[in-house]
Amino acid sequence: LAIMTILADACVFGQAKGGASIKEGTWVWQKDASTNVGSADQLVSRVDVKKDLGNGEWQTCRKEVRVSGMKHDSCWKYKLDGKFYPVTDQVFDQWAIVGYTPTVTLIHVKNTKNNLDQYSMMMYSADGKTTTSHTDGSGNTKNHIVAHYTYKKQ
Repeated sequence: LAIMTILADACVFGQAKGGASIKEGTWVWQKDASTNVGSADQLVSRVDVKKDLGNGEWQTCRKEVRVSGMKHDSCWKYKLDGKFYPVTDQVFDQWAIVGYTPTVTLIHVKNTKNNLDQYSMMMYSADGKTTTSHTDGSGNTKNHIVAHYTYKKQ
């Protein structure tokens, strides 16, 4: 978490060259290139669709399936301003972008009903074709979770 705090202090809210963000698009989780330690309910599949809505507002739509059979399918809107925004039908119910550069996004998620409190650092390749994330924090049963996920843009 200390490294993410340092990076959050260095991040500037903004966009990539030409105004278009490499972060927009459909991102598919790559199971064979990902690890998750501490979570009892592992991912089976996940697809995120990220869209810049303009005026500093973004939307993420996520569909995922977990080993338990639990499915999540929802969209949420947020700004790149460090404030928490509500989320429904996910394991977290609050989402904040706490740092942003053209190739890095720092995310803080919480669930106000349990102990889930996690930070993620999403690092996007310069060509915009892959992203890797590192997540660290507590799960909903106070267990420590460390996850490294890779996504490919479709």
